[in-house]
Amino acid sequence: MLAGSVHVPATAQQISDNGMEEQAAETLVFEILAALNEQHTRLKDLDPGNVAQLEAFLERHLVILDRIQKNRERLPSHDLAALTAGVEASFNLFQGRIEKAEAHQASDSLDSSLSRLKEEMPGAAEAMQARPGTVMDPEAPSNPGNLTPGPSSAVFEGAYTGEAVSSLRGGQDQAAAYLHNIDLTLTIDAEALYNWKGTTIFLYGLVNFGGSISDLTGDLQGISNIEAPTAARLYETWIDKQFASGAASLRAGLYDLNSEFYVLETAGLFLNGAHGIGPEYAGTGANGPSIFPVTSLALRLSLFPTPSTYFQAAAFDGVPGDPEDPTRSTFRLSREEGALLSAEAGYVIAVSDESNTSYFKAGLGAWYYTSPFEHLIEVDENGAALLTTGNSGVYGLLEGQVFREAIDPAQGLALFGRLGFANTRFNQLGAAWGAGLVYTGLLPHRAEDQIGLAFTTAQAGTPFLQSTGSAGPPLQSFETGIELTYRMPLNAWITIQPDIQYVINPGLETDTGRVWTIGHRFEITF
Repeated sequence: MLAGSVHVPATAQQISDNGMEEQAAETLVFEILAALNEQHTRLKDLDPGNVAQLEAFLERHLVILDRIQKNRERLPSHDLAALTAGVEASFNLFQGRIEKAEAHQASDSLDSSLSRLKEEMPGAAEAMQARPGTVMDPEAPSNPGNLTPGPSSAVFEGAYTGEAVSSLRGGQDQAAAYLHNIDLTLTIDAEALYNWKGTTIFLYGLVNFGGSISDLTGDLQGISNIEAPTAARLYETWIDKQFASGAASLRAGLYDLNSEFYVLETAGLFLNGAHGIGPEYAGTGANGPSIFPVTSLALRLSLFPTPSTYFQAAAFDGVPGDPEDPTRSTFRLSREEGALLSAEAGYVIAVSDESNTSYFKAGLGAWYYTSPFEHLIEVDENGAALLTTGNSGVYGLLEGQVFREAIDPAQGLALFGRLGFANTRFNQLGAAWGAGLVYTGLLPHRAEDQIGLAFTTAQAGTPFLQSTGSAGPPLQSFETGIELTYRMPLNAWITIQPDIQYVINPGLETDTGRVWTIGHRFEITF
């Protein structure tokens, strides 16, 4: 409340009137939905050559549009967006059925009416982009369920992931480990609940259990991307505000850098941690960057200058959690810890409809720590490790679908690749790269199954190798991991994924031998 303002309680009559208005609005929404549903039913029986029938369909559609327009002030913004999107979806289906030239004038007229309606309802078009209102299936039976409202104002999701991995040969030991974690998320549409336009609130709880497969293999990059110390923590909690009809957004809170930065969608199939974020970036800082399993406070800005381009930048607390206790989630902002600055720009093409599915992404990123770090081999005039700023790096990303099956464009072959560099004066790794391929729907009658083959290599920097040269046997300059995996959804909530990995020079060591692991992951979503 503003200073000096006076809050006047609502009278009983005002409350009663408000309740009647809300009830009337709900009735109006239901009536318009029913009318749209009737139009949806008529779509199946339309004769593209019967101009009179087509014009009658358009006239009924214009009546619905006119009713929405006359009552736009009475309708809640989310209902207004859903109804408008429903009209447009039905019209798009109608256009697809038109084959006769005589119908073109009528369809142009309706198209003009839709454009006029959007212009006269401020915010409707923006709301439709942020919350797709209805999805119509022309083959579905006619009932109110054909009109599926947009996302709920609060969505809870959960997942249990379990993974059994055995180290069969090489490494530190030949044994098995069982890893598992629980993910719980709550996404709140604050616009629908609190009328905070373009605002989303997100909460993410994470529970990790189990041992360590990397302790057995001795590898550097991480055989399993769910391996973490046993702990329960608040992993993410942030608020996101969209601006300029979704062309910009600002996010603040506890935030996972790798949820939006250094992301390759195709590489998400693989279980090795290096395919989530390059190890040359993941291994930096006093306690790593703000990624799994410990995140930090952050402020992120995203811009979308065009539908196919993006730019994002973020500032993070330079030291996530507590370096002395990996099971704790603590927050401490200080000049001493400094900040991690990260930015990425790219070009993305994503198309998904009944006749075409394609995806392509190319991105470039950079990062920089503002606090000073010790050099690995350089010393100051007193013989102590030289302490300076300059801990930074760059990376590039590329992925895309290169082959689509004619029967189902969602099936086919996709490729990905990444390359990153880190300043070798401060960091163990100076470079890392990886690539892979994923085929979706390789086997008949298994359209959603995915099989993938990928490799990842981490290259040690010269200063690091020099700093360890006299402490023991010489180290190798690189570690390479090769992975073959197959992901198989059994139903809507259970997925299984057998996995084989082969690691060359695990941990850069010369005397541990090459490692073979075999694992089996399963996921249960709820």
